[in-house]
Parts: sequence; C-alpha cells; structure tokens
Amino acid sequence: MIKRILINLLFISGIAKLSESFNKNKVVVLAYHRVCPIDPKETLIKDMVVSPEAFDEQMQYVASNYNVVFLDELAGLLESDSLHGKHAVVTFDDAYSDNYEYALPILRKYGIPATIFVPTSYIDSEKSFFWDDVAALLCASKLKSLQFTFREKEYYFDLSRNMMSKVYGEIVAIFKKLDGNEIIDLKKKLQDKLGLDCESKSMTMSWIQMKEMKEYDITFGAHTHTHCVVASRNSDDIKREMIISMDILNRELSQQTTCFAFPFGSLKDVGENAAIIAEEVGYKCAVTMEQGLVCAGDNRFLLKRVGVGGNDNFKKFVLKVSGFIPFLSSVKERINGSYHNK
Repeated sequence: MIKRILINLLFISGIAKLSESFNKNKVVVLAYHRVCPIDPKETLIKDMVVSPEAFDEQMQYVASNYNVVFLDELAGLLESDSLHGKHAVVTFDDAYSDNYEYALPILRKYGIPATIFVPTSYIDSEKSFFWDDVAALLCASKLKSLQFTFREKEYYFDLSRNMMSKVYGEIVAIFKKLDGNEIIDLKKKLQDKLGLDCESKSMTMSWIQMKEMKEYDITFGAHTHTHCVVASRNSDDIKREMIISMDILNRELSQQTTCFAFPFGSLKDVGENAAIIAEEVGYKCAVTMEQGLVCAGDNRFLLKRVGVGGNDNFKKFVLKVSGFIPFLSSVKERINGSYHNK
C-alpha cells in the first residue's frame, strides 16, 4: 500500500517528464517474459507475466513517446557513436508461446518491432522451464513445510503463505546451480516430497510460429541452447552454448543471428568472460537483466534493460521507462554496497 501511494505521488509530481528530459539521449530496452491473462493463483510468477490489457496500454505509450528500433539497430548506433534522440527497444526472453498469441497482435497494432530471445533446446520439445514447474508445485501444495536432502545437503522450507515467495526464490536458486539430469532429479524429489505430480509441458512457441512472426518485424536472438547460467560454465562450454544456439536459429529461421541475451541476466549470472566470448563468436550485442538505460559508450555486450512485470501498474511503468526507477535502484544498490563493505 505504501509503495502504491509513493508511486502515485511520484507520477503526479511530474518527475517522469523531468527524468525523460534528463535521459533524452539514452535508450530504454524493455525486457518482458510473458504476455497473457494473469491467473490470480499464480502469484509466484506474477512478475514474469503482463496482462494483454496492460501490455496494450504500455505499447501505446511507447509508440506515442519513443522511436522504437530493433535491437541490432541500437547496436549499430552504439558502434557508430550516433546515439541521439528518444529511442526504445522491446525484447522478450524465453520465447513463450503467449508472445505469439497475445503480444504479437498488440505489437502489430502499434507497428512496434521486437526481439525475442530463444533457448533453442526448448523449441518443439516436451521440455518445461524449471521455474514454472517449481511455481506450479508450490502453488498446488497443501503442506505446511518441505524438507529434503539433495547432493548431501539438508533443506528445510516453511511453506506458510507469507513465506512462499521467499521459498520460491530460494528453490529456484538451487536449480540454477544444476545441469541436465540433476534438474530432473531435483524436480522428481520435490514432486515426491510434496505428494504431487506436476505434468511438464512445453510453454514455448514453435519454429512455424516464429517464421510467421518474422513477417511482422519480429526478430529472434539467442538465449543459449539450454538456458544455462553461463557464469557456472567454463569458456569452452559458454562458447559452445552461444554457437549452437546461433547456428540453430540461423538454420531454422534462415537468418543471421546478431543478438544475444544472458539467461537470468544479473552480472553474477553472466560472469567475467562471457561478454568477451559473445563478441568473439560473432554477436553484435548482448543484453543482461541489470536494470538501467543504455548510454553512449556502454559496453555493447553488457547492455542494461528495464524489466516489466505484472506488479507494474501504468504509473510505475512510466516511471520505469523514464529512467527514474532504475536510477533509484542503482542508488539503493550503491548505498547497500557501501554499507556491506564497511
């Protein structure tokens, strides 16, 4: 409630217009995951889901106030040091099928180009994302607690309602450290302990749908092959993930893949060498999930974005794209960093 009141006061104050003016030669790269009707029971993934109504309102605002460009156009502007004017870029991570069903008609309505980042091993497969499976299991569980042993480590979680978001984040963090069969094993253990059988199903779009979307100013970038945390991989594995995903996209979509998005996207998830490797294998740019606007002189392979989710009402969205909320977040991080370094 307090946050909502604060957002309303900031919006009324006109700070967004002031922030836009201050950031007039910076670019907002919007980061979405899903666009679909929001299930009130799926609170754990609400920040990954934007309703079609909210997305329509957001795209109308962006189309009216910004020159929306392709991501590789932004890379060209940065490379040529010609970043002037009010530009925006729209991106989606993970190639969810609802991008085709709900987002595409709205993007076409306003003539907005977009880039969708594809984890290629998930396309036309039966694979599901572990974070969706974890959310489904926790939301369906009636237990008050969860206890299990995995990789010789004991875990205990309080499943009371007010702790559920925290527990979800902690379990997802465990999954992020795993690969392949380990992910399958932990998911099976959770199902057994919770007494549930969460049927895995693919939620990604098909190659056929992607080919259709290409006709409407939608481009596709790489998101690794297996949606791995690249910081946990050695240089050869990172290069392999980047090249395989690029080659598959080039072959399936008859395109030259130039853009890359780091899975999960924090600098901790990216690691030290991945940005250099992305340039070496032939990408023109790479985006993170570090929050902020893109400025002239920024590293093209560590571009910031502004994440948009179901917890963002229209006023908060405007404050985000203006750069004001990302600025506040960066100040908060610096203060916290200074405090922890004392």
